[in-house]
Amino acid sequence: MPFVNWTIEQRWSHAAFLNWKVPESTLQAQVPFPLDLHEGQAVLSLVPFYMDQIRFRGLPRVPFFSSLWELNLRTYVRVNGVPGIYFFTLETPHRLGNFIARTFFDLPYRKARITAKVGENDYRFQAIGRLADQSNYDLALELETGSAISTDPFQTWITERYHLFIKKGGLTIRGDVQHEPWQTSLVSVRKLQGGISILPALPPLPELAPCFLGEPLRVRFSPFQIQDNQRAR
Repeated sequence: MPFVNWTIEQRWSHAAFLNWKVPESTLQAQVPFPLDLHEGQAVLSLVPFYMDQIRFRGLPRVPFFSSLWELNLRTYVRVNGVPGIYFFTLETPHRLGNFIARTFFDLPYRKARITAKVGENDYRFQAIGRLADQSNYDLALELETGSAISTDPFQTWITERYHLFIKKGGLTIRGDVQHEPWQTSLVSVRKLQGGISILPALPPLPELAPCFLGEPLRVRFSPFQIQDNQRAR
């Protein structure tokens, strides 16, 4: 298989979860797994975050591949009763990181130029890249952060997912992630300009659902597994 049998450790911080609730029919045709629904609707999330202290378990950190910003566009699925995440795209400025993720883990990474500045109550993020149809995008995001810990059940539904699913040819591949439960605060979106709508059938998005900012946490990815495709549905 193209993916490697290694465990990867890293730390995530400045993870913002921007969420939209959309009709199931809007997304299901573009997702190879059954959608997981929240109150009868599918959920689309745009998630910028910073990862660092990246290393393969048992090996020292590689200086030129130990930290990077990422932006991903994702939805939520349920495969064989297991809740998980399906990524439409993952964007980073790190050419080598993108190559490793695409080649060895079959993840849809692409290169983008990303700048970010995070202060005590201020979060500014910009990503510039190219879509699958070769058109350019320029995403500018500004958040007003808070300190109150969120107890919204929707936050738990969004964040407490410990599996990702990939469709590779006729195979279903599952990746498992281990971390402590997310602690998040509600955020207000001051600016959201541009976007990375790689979904040609996606109509204009509704108003944002509740959005969250996660506290830093340490993460461990277990080796990927091939699922029984007779049951992966």
